[in-house]
Amino acid sequence: MKIEYVYQSTEQLRNADALTLQAPPQRVTLALNGCPVDDQGFCPLETFKKGDQRGGEIM
Repeated sequence: MKIEYVYQSTEQLRNADALTLQAPPQRVTLALNGCPVDDQGFCPLETFKKGDQRGGEIM
């Protein structure tokens, strides 16, 4: 499981820029407390589910 927030930058919004491969959206990978990730940034789904049931916090 990996949670990424994908968004237009304020400059892209202000300029009404089209998102393209040359001008992609911004991206931030969010981390969940108690959900260690592998070398590709993924947390095992079962570990994620346990954290979700305990009210895990996203950082």
